[in-house]
Amino acid sequence: MLGANSVLLFEITTKCNLNCAHCFGNKSPNSLLSISQIHQILKKATSYGITDLILTGGEPFMREDFFDIIHSAKKVGIENIAITTNGLLLNDKKIVRRIKKNRDIITQLYIGINGATPTTHDLIRGKGQFNKLIVILENPLVRKLPIGMDICIGKWNVHEMYDFFDLGESFNCQFFNFVPLIPIGEGKNLIDQVLSPEECKAMLEMVLEKKREGYFVDLCFTPYAKVIDEELTGCCNLLSEFLTITAQGNVVPCLYMKDFNLGSFLTDDLEHTYSNPKAKDFLQPQNYQDKMEGYCNRCPSFHICQGGCKMVTYALKGTIFDTDPLCPFAK
Repeated sequence: MLGANSVLLFEITTKCNLNCAHCFGNKSPNSLLSISQIHQILKKATSYGITDLILTGGEPFMREDFFDIIHSAKKVGIENIAITTNGLLLNDKKIVRRIKKNRDIITQLYIGINGATPTTHDLIRGKGQFNKLIVILENPLVRKLPIGMDICIGKWNVHEMYDFFDLGESFNCQFFNFVPLIPIGEGKNLIDQVLSPEECKAMLEMVLEKKREGYFVDLCFTPYAKVIDEELTGCCNLLSEFLTITAQGNVVPCLYMKDFNLGSFLTDDLEHTYSNPKAKDFLQPQNYQDKMEGYCNRCPSFHICQGGCKMVTYALKGTIFDTDPLCPFAK
């Protein structure tokens, strides 16, 4: 079940104003919960002790009632909200002013950046998008917001890993989050851009180095990072530290794993959801080392990473019971 510091990751829309090459989402226009349904979900989540919320999409700011959602979150007891966004709608002064007005609860804005240069970023986001975004982020009003970077890393930009920190100085970036490419959805067309285990290890070592220099840096989808050092995060305690709700109101282990639909959060309680056989493999992965194929079956560090990132493994191998293809420790 959910732990004391659990986070609600909530996909509030599938609508987006970009068509990124690595997008995993479904942009169906009818994938939109009403504000009353969202209020119901937020109220129910806080009843399980959740006070931290991540709003994601799609592009969250495309919802005209976005700040009604913020008001609803405050009303039910949410204390901290992080938002993932492509940043393009921060050119709207009304949106920026309303973010500033709600700084008591909006604590992080993570901007999706896919390259430290126009060439690499635009390869994923589209021609001209890098320069357009940087102009927005360098605006003095935007620079005062709690801006961070959500950085997807693949072969096309792995050589730029250190450059993102120099780029961040130009718009007062406060947080960095590195995420390896997961080839799901449109991303299947980029399967040749998935990191090798050696490149993944280089990314982990770079993050550790930057953390020790004083930067606020996190990792996602790399639970084996803790094998390198306890300072590193992996962000993969699915269903126990993260409760993930889709734009249809369903519980899934992760937004990249919508094939594992565990039922509606609007109609089912979590006890019923977690009794689903599909959920049990995610709730207690430490208990199934003997089910694992490949190196994980005998890995002495299995108790630390519990089989790596289930999303990457599922995307590349079609199962969660195999060794993570990006794991730099698998022999």
